[in-house]
Amino acid sequence: MPFGKGAPQGKMNIGRFYGKLINDKTGKPVATATVMLMRSETDAKTGKKKPVIVKGTNSSDNGEFSLDEIPVLGTYKLTVTIIGYKPYEKEIYFDLSALAKLKGMSPDKVDISQGMPANAGTALNALDKDLGDIKLTEDETQLEGVTVTAKMPAFRLEGEKKIFNVENNIVSQGGTAQDVMKSVPGVIVDINNNVTLRNATPLIYVDGQPTTLQLDQIPSDMIESIEVITNPSAKYDAAAGVGGIINIVLKKSRKRGYNGDVRAGVDSRGGYNAGGDISIRLNKLNFSANAMLFDINSQTTGYTNRSSYYEQPNTITDQNNIVNTLGNMAFGRLGVDYFITNRMTISATGMFAAGSFDPKENLTSTTDTPGGAIYDKRISTTDNSVKFSSYTLNMKHLFPRDGMEWTALGTYNGANFNMNSNYTTDYYNNGIANPISNDFLQNTVGNGVNKYYIGQTDFIYPFSKKSKLEAGLKATAQNLENNSNNYVYDMSTSNYTLVPAASLNYKSTQDIYAGYVTYSSAIGEYTYHAGLRAESSDYNGELTNTGQQFKVKYPISLFPSFFVSRKLKHDQELQFSYRRGITRPTFFQMLPYTNYADPLNITRGNPALQPGFTNSVELNYLKNLKGSNYLLLSLYYKHTNNLITPYQVIGTDSLTNTQTIFNTYTNANSSDKYGAEITLQQNVTKWWDVLADLNIYNGTIDAGNISGNTPQSSLCSWFGKLNNNFTLPKNFTIQLSGIYQSKTNLLPDNSNSNGFMGGGKGSMSQALNGSQGYLAANYDVDLAIKKSFLKNKAASVSLSVNDIFRTRRFLQHSESAGNFTQDYSQLKDPQLVRLNFTWRFGKLDMDLFKRKDIKSESEGMKNASENFTY
Repeated sequence: MPFGKGAPQGKMNIGRFYGKLINDKTGKPVATATVMLMRSETDAKTGKKKPVIVKGTNSSDNGEFSLDEIPVLGTYKLTVTIIGYKPYEKEIYFDLSALAKLKGMSPDKVDISQGMPANAGTALNALDKDLGDIKLTEDETQLEGVTVTAKMPAFRLEGEKKIFNVENNIVSQGGTAQDVMKSVPGVIVDINNNVTLRNATPLIYVDGQPTTLQLDQIPSDMIESIEVITNPSAKYDAAAGVGGIINIVLKKSRKRGYNGDVRAGVDSRGGYNAGGDISIRLNKLNFSANAMLFDINSQTTGYTNRSSYYEQPNTITDQNNIVNTLGNMAFGRLGVDYFITNRMTISATGMFAAGSFDPKENLTSTTDTPGGAIYDKRISTTDNSVKFSSYTLNMKHLFPRDGMEWTALGTYNGANFNMNSNYTTDYYNNGIANPISNDFLQNTVGNGVNKYYIGQTDFIYPFSKKSKLEAGLKATAQNLENNSNNYVYDMSTSNYTLVPAASLNYKSTQDIYAGYVTYSSAIGEYTYHAGLRAESSDYNGELTNTGQQFKVKYPISLFPSFFVSRKLKHDQELQFSYRRGITRPTFFQMLPYTNYADPLNITRGNPALQPGFTNSVELNYLKNLKGSNYLLLSLYYKHTNNLITPYQVIGTDSLTNTQTIFNTYTNANSSDKYGAEITLQQNVTKWWDVLADLNIYNGTIDAGNISGNTPQSSLCSWFGKLNNNFTLPKNFTIQLSGIYQSKTNLLPDNSNSNGFMGGGKGSMSQALNGSQGYLAANYDVDLAIKKSFLKNKAASVSLSVNDIFRTRRFLQHSESAGNFTQDYSQLKDPQLVRLNFTWRFGKLDMDLFKRKDIKSESEGMKNASENFTY
């Protein structure tokens, strides 16, 4: 046995291993490889051998590496790992035979603990060992055009986040974020973009920040994943404590080399889409770019049946609607990461979008009165143009202390729109087919600007592996400006005349200041974190056409949070969380002005609105199943004081001088929402996996303080989602998805609007009334099939059909005692067929794209440690 192998381990850390990594075929140096030295030690508690990392480093640009201050006695394992090459392992040690002979020692009695022997001379070379050129072999499966990886689970859990992987959701390809949300467990989105998470309205972010984009303006093919946080901690905005958070994560890659995709598609209504993504990693820079263009041709049909009792005599109105929307949207995103050092990164991102959405509505109406029937037909056309821009500068600094980091960011989100709507209403004597008796012409011209400014900094300090402190500050400013002028055609002058009472011009600012601190730790099998957030805010508004001003200031409020989990046997876990949140009324909800932009959907604000406060608790049971499968059972409860709810009242229309319904807002005393959710992800067979979600919930509103309120009974409701994925021979994949929602009481929270007021939806956009109605049961089924082909499945074609049975109809019933009853129905784009093509490309070239990656190193060390054996 060579001297040193298996010898007693000493404490003299004076040895050094060094060498050079080269490509076994080309002889070129291999840079940025992870080089580790490991050895086996006996665990004091178990008495068993375990691998321990002694030293680790990375090869330099010329392929060289050096491992210094190594104990000279003992046997080590050298491991080398890098993407694109096969792992390398070799057993090494210091040969002390020559050193022992200097003093006449025998190999098993070498003792250098008191210093080196005199006149050691050239024998010291044994402690400075050159390992020579180490040849690495390329892994061809990683260096080909596409890297083949294991299939990501459709839904996975990471801490308090539930992450939905969009890449494998083929039923939404070629669509928008609105289509993606249909498949996300726990989330319901209707055809008017109203999103609920567990029967409450969540905050919607893009890449972790508020956005001015609407869901139907974000292409689904640019989305990487959807993150859902149902009961977020105090480090998140206080408004998130009411309905949770849905974060849309856009595609971005930091893989070495270059990779990307191009795609195109069409649908059965004549819409199309085209786009692509690319990422390039070069030295200290990482570039990513995304682009998308999609054309829209959409149709919504519906009807409204209303019985009005406030008019004398009573009237019954039946309306039928068809809204055809033509539009297009161009979307682009550019990101740059600059790795200043291994511990500091600066990232800059710019996002741009522009387009037009031009709905044309045909509405026919019949109103029956004791005096006879009234027939009218309204045609409205709207030209909407919108532009969005977003810029983010982010800095992240890691400290030598493991887990310690500081981040800071600044974000700007801006949007502006221009709108021109024309309404022509023709009145008939004896039915729509008869001659016109008279007509009414209206024109609405508007524009607006919405700007978000965000500054944020966060700091994490770990006290130990189990305990850490997190703290942060955040400031948000929102500036809104809206100009909407209404004109009515004057027959006597043959000109349009401005109606000041029906024109709305305003500007406002909202500022929110926040700070938080959280502490997390573990005691035995329990882990916990406790946090406290403080927020204050204020509004400043002005009606620019009248000069009227008003201010609302909310003092500092505290929002605590608490989370505790307990590990159980057999891969089980229990979790409990609590959070306090706030719902602030928006400027538009408080605006003391009546908006006549749509004569069939007149709205006005309520300056007396107060914020609502919500206390949320959640209990989770998690069972990890074999593989990436799991069962998650959640029980949740939310209590809100001063619930902000839409409300319908009777008033006089200043344009027609007649009684009509106004959609406004008020504070109900309180609301209670509670429910249970079951989520199961299961690989039934090798070729069939299922993601199922069932949500059973109930809710009540105490609206006894609202005059004319119609109390409604508590109603237990439920909705379920089932996503089936089938992997078939010949590289075919089928996805079959279904959603069912039972009859549900309308219990709205404040709609945390991401956008601004703009026309164009016509009478199809009706206000929901939280204390006066319900949503009827509905369901739909989607089907998609994908065929992958070319080498390494680089290309694919998918065909999908949405709502194949034409059943995703939304029917809303609302009523008010002594005033009216109303049924309102919508059906949008049933049986829509989409055909999409995608081609992925990429190459990992270790000689061209060189960059030390801290995350890759740590993961490489972890993997090598787990695979280390003697």
